[in-house]
Amino acid sequence: HVYAYVALIAGTAFLYLLARYLKGKEKLYYPLSLIGCGVIVSAILFVASPQLFNLLVNAFFAFFGQAPVTETVQEARGWTTAGAWSNFSYGLILMAGGALVILYNAFREDRPQEIFALVWSVIIFYSTWQHVRYEYYLAINIALLSAICVSFAIGQGSGEVARLARGVTSTSKPDDREEDSDDRASKGKKSKKSEKKKTPPVNTSYLGLALLIVTAILGILFVYTSVSFSYVNASSSAISMNPDWRDSLEWMANNTPETGVDYFTIYDKSTFKYPNSSYGVMSWWDYGHMITYIAQRIPNANPFQAGVSGPDGSAAYFMATNESTANTILDHDSTRYVITDAEMDTGKFWAMATWFNTTAAAEPYETTVLVPGQTAASSYQS
Repeated sequence: HVYAYVALIAGTAFLYLLARYLKGKEKLYYPLSLIGCGVIVSAILFVASPQLFNLLVNAFFAFFGQAPVTETVQEARGWTTAGAWSNFSYGLILMAGGALVILYNAFREDRPQEIFALVWSVIIFYSTWQHVRYEYYLAINIALLSAICVSFAIGQGSGEVARLARGVTSTSKPDDREEDSDDRASKGKKSKKSEKKKTPPVNTSYLGLALLIVTAILGILFVYTSVSFSYVNASSSAISMNPDWRDSLEWMANNTPETGVDYFTIYDKSTFKYPNSSYGVMSWWDYGHMITYIAQRIPNANPFQAGVSGPDGSAAYFMATNESTANTILDHDSTRYVITDAEMDTGKFWAMATWFNTTAAAEPYETTVLVPGQTAASSYQS
């Protein structure tokens, strides 16, 4: 991590110096220089350190890509249109408007800070589209671009509102009938001259006014839906653990042999060795941390996806079709207990099958047929 952050700082300094050097030259030189530098650095890494090159490439595709097994992790799944609208609603429209404003401003004059904000937002948006967990980061970009959109609309439309207001004020006069005959006579000559001085027409840009109105409505809706959504989440009951799991793990903590590994001791990874009394608990990786925390036993697989894949992983064990293969995996992992639940046989089964074989997934084990629908005789459901 230290090397990564130092490289990040050095890379930022390099980009700054490169931008200073190319200032005043053709704008196309800068992106072409970045592409060239990327190719050169990649080639050097590929020759000098293939392991580091493969690590960076794999990390790049893991961050921006979508592998079949990531679909089995709820927070790593791809973003859906319904989920996006549910969480951000009208903010997505305002974000798009903010992006258009930045492009419009950049076309008119040089605004590198806005281009930076746009590039940053595009990268985070794409990352969120690939992995829903990055919504936390995207919320900042949506707020920022929405603010740019709203402030631009205010700047375009507030002047039109003021001009309209001045026009309405200048055309409103007191009723002449309230003046008496003497006043009318004394102002007769002045009125003839004043008739020549008419109020100039008010030139109103209705496009700017319409932009302000529409943006204001979207902004109000965005605030209202966001607050409502957050209020519902905050006021709803907390997500609690399945009581059957808690009872089982508490029983395990009190009624199974100690593993010989102290739960509160920090061990050195390079020198640590499991004692002879240690053993594993086989379950699906979703429950690994609960087994560690409540039962204080050692799970074979955990939510870091350690111990899931491979010939001796939990996926291979639960997808084994004969007892000897399953027992071989248990012996290899020094497993003494196995915990299963109904979800592993129903809703989570496809995830175990996908981790075991990303291509075939659950197809070899499940047959999907169409049956007549319950509502209409002409419709079918899977």
